[in-house]
Amino acid sequence: MEFIKYLSPNEVDEFQKVDYDFSDKELIEKKSMVLTSAVLGVVGVDRFILGDKARGIAKAVTFCSLFIAIISMLFVIMAKVYDSYGIAVGESRTITWQDNVAIIGQGMANFMYSLIGLMVAYIAFVIVDAILCYYKNLDINYKLLKKQLDK
Repeated sequence: MEFIKYLSPNEVDEFQKVDYDFSDKELIEKKSMVLTSAVLGVVGVDRFILGDKARGIAKAVTFCSLFIAIISMLFVIMAKVYDSYGIAVGESRTITWQDNVAIIGQGMANFMYSLIGLMVAYIAFVIVDAILCYYKNLDINYKLLKKQLDK
């Protein structure tokens, strides 16, 4: 890892004059933080890596509860639709959303829309949180390097 990319131009000159003993394990690369936030940020892994366990747990619980609620509602809707129409073996039937609303009721359909809206809002929150994790990672790396330079 190149430590110089985390330093200001003045600190680069000072860094090159002195031989410091840095540990690669303390610093997190920018690319790996971006990838972790993009792929596993929905379940809070990025926050665990940065040491923010409370927010990591909150993100994981929020995602899991929304995901379970949406899957549960889909199963309820599918069960009601199948009970109404029956399972036709070998036949192809087209069921519209209006048919589903007529079967499951407007309240349940609205609840499903609300859950989907919450999931979209959560994904938007995760994107913003990934950007914040990126900057927090840079700040942590800078502070570790600054502490080494000040010794």
